[in-house]
Parts: sequence; structure tokens; C-alpha cells
Amino acid sequence: MDDTLDPELANVEKNVTIIKVSQSSNGDFKTVNDVVKSIPTSNTQRTIVWIGGGVYVEKVKIDSTKPFVIFYESLNNMPMLSFDGTTAKCGTIDSATLIVEANYFMLILESGVGIISFGLL
Repeated sequence: MDDTLDPELANVEKNVTIIKVSQSSNGDFKTVNDVVKSIPTSNTQRTIVWIGGGVYVEKVKIDSTKPFVIFYESLNNMPMLSFDGTTAKCGTIDSATLIVEANYFMLILESGVGIISFGLL
């Protein structure tokens, strides 16, 4: 088995952007959707979206043109993404609160003990 990193991914990891979402005044954006909209189409760098605590009532979709995104959250100040979509209102697929179509998406939860990571390649 080849232990080398995918060349496309290795190149992306050289340039990292961190964007902070916070409902208070200490973030770059107040909504997760505004951050996703700010990520360029055909994104070519790792984009870490640090999501501060609070309830974010919004439906979020990361389409296939915005790869290499990480949602980073702290269990000590846990954010909650919520949307009232139901299958009756939106259909089965579109009732999800978070839809990820992009490659190389990760969700990282930081706790006092360590990091829990979930990824889609």
C-alpha cells in the first residue's frame, strides 16, 4: 500500500485559511451560511471554519465546488446547527440541516480529552 498523501490534498494543506463564526462580535461572520458563501468556487486551499457556541438556525449546503472545508467545534462551547425542514416541507434529501457534496470535508470536535474527527473524502 502506498503511504503517500494524495498530491492534490498535500498541495492544499500548504495554504490554510481560518474563518471564525460567532454570534457575538468576535467572529469574522455571524452565520455559517455567510462563511460558506465566502469560500471561493473551485476552492484550492484548506479552509477551517471555527464555529463558536450558540444555536445557528439555518440550513447549510456545501456544494461540490467548495472542497477542503473543515468545520471545527469545541465540546466546551458546543454550537448547534438547527433547521426546521421536514420531509413534508422539503422532501427527504433537502430536509437535512447540513448537506455536504464537497470532497475532503471534515468535522472536528475538540474536547478537553482529545479530538474527535469525522471526514468525507
